[in-house]
Amino acid sequence: MGMSWMEWVAAGLTILAVWLTARQNMLCWPVGIASAALYTWIFHESLLFSDALLQAFFFVLQIYGWWAWRQNPTATTGQRPVTRASTRQRVLFGIGGTIAFPLWGRFVLAVRPEASLPYHDAAVLIFSLIFQYWMSRKVLECWIGWTVVNVLQVWIYSVKGLHPTAALYALLTGLAVKGWYDWRLEPGAPAGREA
Repeated sequence: MGMSWMEWVAAGLTILAVWLTARQNMLCWPVGIASAALYTWIFHESLLFSDALLQAFFFVLQIYGWWAWRQNPTATTGQRPVTRASTRQRVLFGIGGTIAFPLWGRFVLAVRPEASLPYHDAAVLIFSLIFQYWMSRKVLECWIGWTVVNVLQVWIYSVKGLHPTAALYALLTGLAVKGWYDWRLEPGAPAGREA
């Protein structure tokens, strides 16, 4: 099931938002807000309820990211610096996400038995929230997480017949790799600095 023009517009806005994020351009946030609003509707209509909820969360996290990127700017760039996740953060978020996603998948299946791919969809929701939060805090590892999540999303959207969105997430996988590379090269960002 395709969503015609609305899906294409949402895909275009998402590409633009991620490209702007990789370039650390503040316009990524309002563009991301528009994308999240459109995809909330698209995924709800496709019975991907966790994805629809995720987009609603993204809407809120986009506003948070817009605010957070303005906090603690460096003197050289005037922006919040890129950081690394601490070992403790990686372990806590990893364990928390691994426990939370099957629980969320089971909940969705219980309340919406018509849900499509509830456990896959739940994994996307839980880990996307983690990586979007990390992106809002400019944590370098968000890009590694996005690469993995995007590959899963390509498969989900292909199965659901959302081919423009599947193509979008294939492109976003490449942009995530570029974002990781670009953020690693930020001037003055020591490799070991933790969030």
